[in-house]
Amino acid sequence: MIRRITVPDRPRIDFEVSLAGQTFGLLITWNDRAGHWVMDIKDSEGDVILAGIRMVINYPLLRGYVYESLPQGELFVVGNDPEGRQEPRRDAWREDGQNLRLIFVEDENATV
Repeated sequence: MIRRITVPDRPRIDFEVSLAGQTFGLLITWNDRAGHWVMDIKDSEGDVILAGIRMVINYPLLRGYVYESLPQGELFVVGNDPEGRQEPRRDAWREDGQNLRLIFVEDENATV
């Protein structure tokens, strides 16, 4: 199953989302100095599972991380940047900006 996750246009977004039948917290922040977005994933209690994931367009964000507590699937920032950038810009989530989307693709072979 593929799920689109709505990301508001703010420099710091902290929200809960259901992924693969479990509740996770996502903290997505804009790093003004470095000029990129980073994401932290938290469990339902608010404890950080994974921090500082650099968000890159059309790349599996959880690739290489193997933790039982992570959602069973993969997160992607998808879209086509008109400038061909791999890094989402500050306006990434706005329709009149880069118009990117965060999606979760559930691992259908995973057991919960």
